[in-house]
Amino acid sequence: MKYEILKEESIQLQDKILYRIKALKSFSDVNKGDIGGYIQQYKNLSQDDDCWIYNNAKVYENAEISDNVEIYDNVEIYDNAKIYGNAQVHGDVRVSGDAEVYESAHIYGNAQISENAEVYGNAQVHGDVRVSGDAEVYESAYIYGNAQISGDVEVYENAEVYGNAKISDDVEIYGNAEVYGNAKISDDVEIYG
Repeated sequence: MKYEILKEESIQLQDKILYRIKALKSFSDVNKGDIGGYIQQYKNLSQDDDCWIYNNAKVYENAEISDNVEIYDNVEIYDNAKIYGNAQVHGDVRVSGDAEVYESAHIYGNAQISENAEVYGNAQVHGDVRVSGDAEVYESAYIYGNAQISGDVEVYENAEVYGNAKISDDVEIYGNAEVYGNAKISDDVEIYG
């Protein structure tokens, strides 16, 4: 085992009790004896590889963190969300529902990833962004500001969505396309730049 749950260091979050974790051995930048964030049960954080939960981050319910993932700050991962690969999540991010964040994706700020959304590849999502529904953000896509992505939207390659843009339904944004400002795009649209 690489960590243990500290039963004497717990917090209550709604009707759940979460426990601090303590490293039992050194790995990556974690030293034996380091105190980490909070989990509800052992299934929330894999005992394998170099994944770790830092600071006051919380992982609970059926959420799972594995591989080399790093979760920092005040992040909350819950419901059935899965974070794996080399992903990094920090700030005040919330990942919930059946959402997945993986490969080398980087999520930070106040972003919310929910429902069946997926963020992967080298994608970056930050700010007050909302990604929900069956949306996919991948490759080197960059979503920031107050953008909202929902439905069956795909944003990929080097595309950027930012500002107060709202993208929904069956939209594809790819290439070097940029969607920004107060743009509202929905239905069956393809944007390539």
